[in-house]
Amino acid sequence: MSDLSKRCKVPKNKSESNAAIRVELSLLSSMKHKVEMAKRKGEDTELAKAYTDLSQYFQSINDMKIAIIYLEKLRDYALFTSDLVREAQALKEIGRLFKEAGNLENSLRFCEECLTVSVSINDGVAEAQAALIDAYRSYSDSLIQRGEGYK
Repeated sequence: MSDLSKRCKVPKNKSESNAAIRVELSLLSSMKHKVEMAKRKGEDTELAKAYTDLSQYFQSINDMKIAIIYLEKLRDYALFTSDLVREAQALKEIGRLFKEAGNLENSLRFCEECLTVSVSINDGVAEAQAALIDAYRSYSDSLIQRGEGYK
């Protein structure tokens, strides 16, 4: 058995591979259907959950770009409905994902925006501050590693 097949599940044959792809596509289709139904019915909580589920799915397969897109959709919907709590939560998650993806400048931008929103509604301020501090720490560490900062 190769080293690669020990670390990840490799389909044994083409049929197994096609079946796995069909399951993934079915799952994605179901999630997207939930988004559309929640939009049509105006169910804010269900729509937020559907966007979050899609983002988490893409995080699980390490596709941070698409995961962030769904969180941005959540943030945009929160703005549209004036749901500042949900907006702050989405901003914090977007900042976290940008940090994980190594895009520290965008991480800082979203964490700062999260803190601004959190302070404006006096909700989640401590969590927003912690996220921003963590983002600044990561940014500082990256500057030090590149020789552009001081310890």
